Amino acid sequence: MAYAHAQQDSDDFQDREEKYRDDPLKVLKRFFDSEGFDMEFVYEESGAGHTHKWMCSIELPVDTAAGQSLSASATTSGSKKDAQTLCALNACRTLDMHGVLFRSANEARKKAKNLADNDFYDSDEDTYLDRTGQIEKNRENRRLRALVSCSCSFCCYIFCKALTPF
Repeated sequence: MAYAHAQQDSDDFQDREEKYRDDPLKVLKRFFDSEGFDMEFVYEESGAGHTHKWMCSIELPVDTAAGQSLSASATTSGSKKDAQTLCALNACRTLDMHGVLFRSANEARKKAKNLADNDFYDSDEDTYLDRTGQIEKNRENRRLRALVSCSCSFCCYIFCKALTPF
């Protein structure tokens, strides 16, 4: 019985993967647009000759239940475009596994409202001991996501414009 359930989950994942396997950049771009973020890839080049490689990574506009931001990366010995396409495919797979790649815009707004209602600043997120600055970065990302999804009344509009980095 458990095997049959696992087989069905695998078949569902393969069916969903067919939606983005052919053009992962297009699907990922659509996802970023629906979330209200720009898609920005980061590239690193290493090696020369036979050892030449491109590494591409992207930070995804989704947090895990623990408040960590998600990212995807890929390394190829091919071209920069190959690295970008493979990174986009990995990002689509990650978002699909978290169940957010194909959710509707209404669900995205509802989730943003729930995040705004909840307290982001858990006692486990103590900035005193964090020397990497990751906690502050995660807080700022969550704050910006909450502002992007708000409906912006006039007084909120002024507050949003003051915090939006444009």
